[in-house]
Parts: sequence; C-alpha cells; structure tokens
Amino acid sequence: MKAMKKKTLLLSLLPVLLATAAAAKAPPTVVVKEAWLSQSTPEDDVDSVAFWQGGGQAIAIATTKATHQLLVYDAATGELLRRSGSLGKEPGQFARPNGIMIVDDLAVVAERDNHRIQVLRLPGLEPLGSFGEDQLRRPYGLTVFRTAGGYELYVTDNYETATGAIPPPRELGQRVVRFQFRLTEGKLSAEHVASFGEKSGKGVLRKVETIFADPQRNRLWIAEELTGKQSFKVYSLDGKYLQEEAGSGDFKHEPEGLALWKCGKAGYWIATDQSKEKSFFRVYDRRSARLLGTFTGETTANTDGVGLTQESTGRFPAGAFFAVHDDQAVAAFDWREIAAALGLESQCGS
Repeated sequence: MKAMKKKTLLLSLLPVLLATAAAAKAPPTVVVKEAWLSQSTPEDDVDSVAFWQGGGQAIAIATTKATHQLLVYDAATGELLRRSGSLGKEPGQFARPNGIMIVDDLAVVAERDNHRIQVLRLPGLEPLGSFGEDQLRRPYGLTVFRTAGGYELYVTDNYETATGAIPPPRELGQRVVRFQFRLTEGKLSAEHVASFGEKSGKGVLRKVETIFADPQRNRLWIAEELTGKQSFKVYSLDGKYLQEEAGSGDFKHEPEGLALWKCGKAGYWIATDQSKEKSFFRVYDRRSARLLGTFTGETTANTDGVGLTQESTGRFPAGAFFAVHDDQAVAAFDWREIAAALGLESQCGS
C-alpha cells in the first residue's frame, strides 16, 4: 500500500519535475543596456537601419516610411546628423522606403510604394539609379552581397489580392525576387534573375518582410510572419526550399529584423521577436540553428529592422548591434556586452 502511495506521489510530481528540468536547460534571457538611444522622432515611422564606416566616420542610416527619407546618425552617439530625400520618384527621392542594406560604399534601399530598389553612394548618398519597377509589387526587405561580377540582391515581395488579403498558396511563387546588378564607370545596370517561392507544403511564404543571405553556406533565411506559423524558412540561393525551418515555436510575436555575426562558417543569427512591450532578440547558432539565448534592451521595443557591424568603431571595439525602437528611434548595443551576457564570442578568433 505504501509503495502504491509512493508511486502515485511520484507520478503526480512528474509534470513539475519535467518542467523544472526543461526550465534548467532553457537558453537564458538576459537584459543588455542600450549603449545609446537616439532622440525620438515619431513623425518619421522609422523602419530599418544599417551601418557604414569610411573616411573617418561611422554612421547608422535608417529608413522612414512616413516622411520618405533616410536618417543619418552618428554611430558612436546616436546624434541625428542629417536627413536625406523627400517624397517622389526622382533619383534621391523615396516613396515609403523600407529595407536598407549597405555593401561596400553602396546603400541599397527597397521602396514599397515606388516598387523599386534604389542604389546610393556613400557617404553623400548620391543616387546612382534604380531598378525592379517591372517586377516588384510590394517590396519590403532585402539582402545583398558582393560577387565576382558585381552584386547579388534578394527582395521579399509581400503582394496582396485586390481586397488586401494574402493570396492562396498557388499564387505565392514570386514571394522573393532575385536581381544581379553592377556599377561600370559609375553607371548602374541590373538584371532580373528569377522570382521564387513554394506553392505548397511547409516552405510556403505567406507574410514576408525580413530576409538575409548567408552565401558562404548557401542559405537564405526568410521570415514567415503569419500568426501561428512564425519562423524562418530556409531556402538556397537558387530559390529552393531546403526543408529547414528555424525558430519554430520560439516566436510569440512577429519575426522581424535579422542579422548575422560571422566567424569563418561559424557564428550567430540574431532574430527579432517583435513585441510592442519589449523586443526579444533571439540568438541562434549559425550552423545548427539551435537557440542559444535571448536578450532584450532596457527600453527597445516594437523593432522592425536591425543592423550589425563586426568592425571596430572606436566606441564599439568589437562591433555593435543596432535596432529600431518603436518606429521612432534607433538603439545601439555594444557587442561585447551582448556576448558577455550570453556567453558568445566577442570577436572572431577570440
């Protein structure tokens, strides 16, 4: 009788013991204080941010959806240095700029309402040209990297039906648009290479914005934002779904801004879980996509785009992570503090 009671007690405690064990193994969530938070400009509706360093200056550049501009911040302090652009279709003008990424001395911007990609030269943001008007309908996020012949670019296209709904899967085969472009004697030329997206199965991309390429590992991480299906779908650079999914079950809100910290073929993905109360930045192993931990800022919330640099910037000797705060400001985090809090590498080779 006593043995039966003991067994019953153990069985009743089993869920508690399992939950305790799971909690002990769960990756940590830590708070990392922002190194700076720029002055709020809620009228701008800030969306995405990227970093550039050259000519003795280090800057963060953010897109604004409401005022149709680029904001240029001092990357060391967060001081707003200047604004560039206005509403329009001319070179150097924008219509709801969303995604931005910097490669070499080029700022590459996706304009949702101009249905195009615009390329500008840094540091002066001199417009070099645009492309994609014939292929893009509602471009949002982009990723770009250098190749032997120029640059490779992938853009998410979140087109909708006439009623503003998500199209059925059979019509989602153009969720990502691929271009190649180059500069020859200062002149921009571009070519549409392909459009792709699964039309059935687990690889279907229903609600898309964020995308990031890892050319060393032939990977594209593409955020699926639809509630109930939040994760990152993993495609190859030639547009094939690899039957891989990252972060499934980890995201309580929309998966948004994504960055990649590289060290050879190792490193970390940093993906945003966009909560209006607090942004959760989830860190994954680059190769296995295993969740290593999560950090938040003290203030940063409702983040759309993020940016990352591994370059030493003076203020940030091991690099910095930048995140949009609540559509109205940009925050910066010292990578050394993120790495220390989560037990990550602070420098490649350290």
